[in-house]
Amino acid sequence: MILADTSILSTLARVNGVELLWDLFPRSPIGVTPAIFREISDAIAQGCLWLVQVLEFVRTERLKLVAPTSSEVLAAEALPDSLGLGEREAIALCAAHRWAFLTNDRRARNYCREAGVEAFDLPGLLRALWTTGVRRKQFVRALIHRMEEAEGLVFRNKDLIFKR
Repeated sequence: MILADTSILSTLARVNGVELLWDLFPRSPIGVTPAIFREISDAIAQGCLWLVQVLEFVRTERLKLVAPTSSEVLAAEALPDSLGLGEREAIALCAAHRWAFLTNDRRARNYCREAGVEAFDLPGLLRALWTTGVRRKQFVRALIHRMEEAEGLVFRNKDLIFKR
């Protein structure tokens, strides 16, 4: 199982790229926690309509909704408050089950590295798209350009994404 954070899903949804996750991880179910589901629902209510497709993936069970147990809820509560509720919930589940976490949040990624939780960030996913042969470099370059325009993202180290 791989759990995805709101930040990754939002960026990918903004450029109609959520389906790339299943292309990149064809043998792993991809899921969200209830807190991430609520974050996405709240964002839609605030006008982020590009996220409607993410809720549809949950409704059709393409994205699995993975609820934490009571011990995982307690573990999430013990994580730093600097992490959002969705991130804490997902990290607690990933730590308990040895799952991977997809996030574009630097604090969450760094916390995962310190805690020994496997985490992938957006540059890592983009790099993996072309290094695994899922997509060509040209596709990834165009995707990055669309993300920069749609989200106002700045990829500081694009050269690392495309480094041989």
